[in-house]
Amino acid sequence: MTEGGNEKERKYAKKILPLLKQHHLLLVSLLLACSAAEESMPIFLDKLVSPVYAVVVSVVSVLIFAEVIPQSITAKYGLAIGATLSPLVYVLIAITCIVTWPISKVLDCLLGSDQGTFYKRSQFKVLVDLHADDGCSENGLEEPFTQDEVRIIKSTLDMKVKTTEDIIVPIDDVFMINVDDTLNKDTLKVLQEIGFSRIPIYEGNRDNIVTVLLTKTLLCLDPYQTIPIRALLSSKATRDVIFVQPDLPLFDLLYELKGPKGHLAFVKEHTRSYSLAPKIMGIITLEDLMEELLQENIVDETDVDVNIDNKLQVANTKRASISEVIEKQIRNRIQKTTTPTPKRNYRSVSVPEIDVAQFYNYNTKKSSRQSIPCILESTTEETDETSPLIN
Repeated sequence: MTEGGNEKERKYAKKILPLLKQHHLLLVSLLLACSAAEESMPIFLDKLVSPVYAVVVSVVSVLIFAEVIPQSITAKYGLAIGATLSPLVYVLIAITCIVTWPISKVLDCLLGSDQGTFYKRSQFKVLVDLHADDGCSENGLEEPFTQDEVRIIKSTLDMKVKTTEDIIVPIDDVFMINVDDTLNKDTLKVLQEIGFSRIPIYEGNRDNIVTVLLTKTLLCLDPYQTIPIRALLSSKATRDVIFVQPDLPLFDLLYELKGPKGHLAFVKEHTRSYSLAPKIMGIITLEDLMEELLQENIVDETDVDVNIDNKLQVANTKRASISEVIEKQIRNRIQKTTTPTPKRNYRSVSVPEIDVAQFYNYNTKKSSRQSIPCILESTTEETDETSPLIN
């Protein structure tokens, strides 16, 4: 409260904070004063009324004036009341320090001097839900959490508990490129249509990932040239592969992916045998972590469809290799070219008769008045085959 509240709350908190630093001394002093008042009240009342009335009056008085009313008022104005009555508490501690100070030191040795209120993750989630439902006070000093804030806070608490295995994208659903493939016009078109910013490159089988290709670095390539993908392995177009374990907490993975190494990690399964290479279970991107943190799907401009259950982009090109995609496109083009074109129905028009002699004399006079550049320009003009012959 000394740093997060408003000006008045910070002022109140600074007055109460010195008392709370010695909470055992404060606790023993208040309990001693309260016990002395409760025990002495029946004794004094016994001299005025009968013992039965003395007990009844003392119990009712303690219940109303020491329990119900103080707790009801301090629940709303506890900080202001505590700051206002703090000088009285200092006087009370000074009066009872002969008894309370030794007891407080014993408690400090046994229980420790620093005892704050700590909540488990599940308890803190419930506390956040309570602030979202009825956390708005009537004096307008505080606003409740929105549902989006509650969702993000609770998902942040789960990031340390959840592991990479919980949000993994299976390796069978990952689009990859073979290192023996080439980059040409068809390949670049496929990469453009898929829209992935990072594409794994494998050699031999899909478990042998050698590097990750950054598709934005391919913008400067000539699409009419054939470039082997193997030639890009040592260039700036690729990034090193990041391997993580399936039991890695998501918070640790977030620190791993936010650095300059890359935003794509491969999850390897645990193997007990050193002779067998670990199998790749799948991938996790920085976008997957953001979706887990926000508890919402981030839909890009290039996404075709989104499966809300497993957060996977539903596309046929995702599981296929780049060779299969290009082969499919070539088959589609061949099918389009072999499909017979439908016959066109042409409309018949009547053209008026032209006087040949008059037409010849007109063009002769016109051509004699034209300059040579105009003639050259007219001779080099191309005719559009698709333009109609008669307008």
